[in-house]
Amino acid sequence: MNSPTLRMHSDRLYLAPNTPHTIMLYPFWGANPIELEANPQAYDAYTEQGTEFLELVSLPEAEVIVAPAAWEKNDAAKESIRRLAAIAQPDKPLIVFFWHDSDEPLHLPNALIFRTSLYKSTQKPYEYAMPAWSEDYIHLHRGGVLNLRPKASLPVVGFCGYALTPLDEALHSMKDVAKLLRYGWHKTLRARQLRAYHVLRGRLIRTLSASSKVGTNFVIHRQFYGTLSKSDRARQRHQFFENIVNSDYVLCVRGAGNFSYRLYETLSCGRIPVLVDTDCVLPYDFFLNWKEFCVWVDCSEAGNIDRIVAAFHQRLTDHEFRDLQRRCRQIWEDYLSPLGFFRNFWRHLNRYSHDNP
Repeated sequence: MNSPTLRMHSDRLYLAPNTPHTIMLYPFWGANPIELEANPQAYDAYTEQGTEFLELVSLPEAEVIVAPAAWEKNDAAKESIRRLAAIAQPDKPLIVFFWHDSDEPLHLPNALIFRTSLYKSTQKPYEYAMPAWSEDYIHLHRGGVLNLRPKASLPVVGFCGYALTPLDEALHSMKDVAKLLRYGWHKTLRARQLRAYHVLRGRLIRTLSASSKVGTNFVIHRQFYGTLSKSDRARQRHQFFENIVNSDYVLCVRGAGNFSYRLYETLSCGRIPVLVDTDCVLPYDFFLNWKEFCVWVDCSEAGNIDRIVAAFHQRLTDHEFRDLQRRCRQIWEDYLSPLGFFRNFWRHLNRYSHDNP
């Protein structure tokens, strides 16, 4: 399939009561108010322009079937998706979205699964990465104008968010003993595994802070964002984006799921991500060379992160540094924003058809 226009079928009969429909259907069924409250105007452009490259048609005319709700919404949504999978065929694959921290295995017959959290080492041929979406800060608060930073002698690495200090690590380890007695080994081990990446953030931040090879712009929060009040979240979000635009590079490390919202927010702000690779799968990695516009740090090289950032920075001229900022924003607009991602969605089907002749 080479056409950029994708003919798809979906049916509200497969949408469970009180379940929001998936974002891919916004141009046809409208945006969900709850999603817009969390991400104001994030989907406006896609909702308005999506019908230019997507067409909602009857089942016989369709190239793909789109599950009307995301997999993680509720049990009713999962049951509807299973019923849809039963009628899908290899020439009309079922498109399923799984926006979640979970990396649980998910296989459905004749389905292509788009998920935020997955691992390169265990990725299945029918699994693809998708972006995590937030508001477009440059559009909403900077009038759409990308202010470029000139190249300084030292690269400034930014980070604003939750990370664990050595004291936090010690306190959590002490609490694990009580959790072990109360919840058992399985739940305690899972909590420790998830916390390991907040520990990693803290250690990377301390390595960068102690280095003479880079400058830093760090704002460390001791309280997890999800536990804040609505007004405190709004203030912290503004601080978060200001930290990004006032940095050259931004430290991007996974959270509870094996993906980083901050990665996409950094690109949307025209700044260069320092991506710590934790066996990541990234959107359009079969088409985009992510190492061309990210500072790529393998997790095994975390202790050398300051040297890796400094070497990357020194290779760039001032013109190249400014141009890379523009390219980061352009990559986000063209492929990773809601509009860009779904405009290029047909590329997945083109690849799928080659794998399934």
